[in-house]
Amino acid sequence: MKTAVGISLGAGDQDFAIDARFLGHRFSVRRLGTNGSTAKAVKLLRHWQNHADAIGLGVVKDSYRIGAQRLIDKDTSRLSRVVTRVPLTTGARMADIFLEWAVRHTQNEL
Repeated sequence: MKTAVGISLGAGDQDFAIDARFLGHRFSVRRLGTNGSTAKAVKLLRHWQNHADAIGLGVVKDSYRIGAQRLIDKDTSRLSRVVTRVPLTTGARMADIFLEWAVRHTQNEL
């Protein structure tokens, strides 16, 4: 069984754990909130990199733009460097793509 863990800087009262099948494979998916604590996030990242197959980092800014310059968020960069054994993503690029699709869809509809 593959394990995917989402570690979020969001509220811990939104945590969940599910087991599911996808394309014939079994997965365990969990979300762990840290209530805004980056120290707790670091502890969870260190623990779960030894137990999970992939980690998602949530409620963080991947990067931002000032004019034509793209800057990486310092906290996100620091948290991302903690994980060295498994793939880690913030999902920020996917969010950018979904936002662009939403704007294009709205433009076509209007």
